[in-house]
Parts: sequence; structure tokens; C-alpha cells
Amino acid sequence: MTDIIRVERGWPGHYCRAIDCLFRRNTLLSKDNRHIVISTVGKCRNRETNKIDNIGLTRYYETMAFIGKSNGSYIDADIHRELETPPIWTIDAIEEYSDSDADEMHEAAVDYYINLFDIYHPSYRYNHE
Repeated sequence: MTDIIRVERGWPGHYCRAIDCLFRRNTLLSKDNRHIVISTVGKCRNRETNKIDNIGLTRYYETMAFIGKSNGSYIDADIHRELETPPIWTIDAIEEYSDSDADEMHEAAVDYYINLFDIYHPSYRYNHE
């Protein structure tokens, strides 16, 4: 049993055009007052053409993770403290089941960071270097 607390949140955790993304996931992992935010965004709608734009060179969905920082009563992603990307972090096409694939990608990233929480969180690294 893990002592990591997991909270699913209803807003995007990263990406400057996330407001235009039709797919958004944001998961907060917390343990001993340390936090990791995992964010997946995708299917970004172009406001002018109403078509789906890529969000990177060839990406239509992406998952990123950050150290969490206090922002008033919330804990948000500190975009200046991005963590190493999980093994699978992009989807490069829009297909019928892309949202389901993005959900699976996000869940895999959450599991990845739960299993490696103490390694990826800086308080561990700084105390053991």
C-alpha cells in the first residue's frame, strides 16, 4: 500500500493553448508535503478553422510531469521544474480511439511517477547527492 495521495483535477496542468484542448487530464500526487503534477493535453482545436491542430512538431497529445508548488490554496505545476518524460508521452495521430489511448498514456505516466516518486522528487535527490 502506497502512502501517496492521488487527486484528479478538472483543469489542464500545462500548455499555453490548453484552453483550446478538447482532452485534458491533470493528476496531483502528494506525499509528505511533496507534490508531482502529471498533465496530459491533446486534440487542440484551432479557433479560426475549427480543425484539430498538433501541439508540437508532430504531436496531437502529450503527457508531461512537473514538481508541484503551492499557488494559494492550490498546488500547481511548476513549469520551470519539469521532470523527465515518462516512457510513452506522445500520440502522433488523431484516430477514432485517440482519447482512450491518451487516457491509457496518462494512467501509465501516473503509475510511472507513483513507483518512482522518491527518486523523481527533488527533496530526495538533494538530500542524497
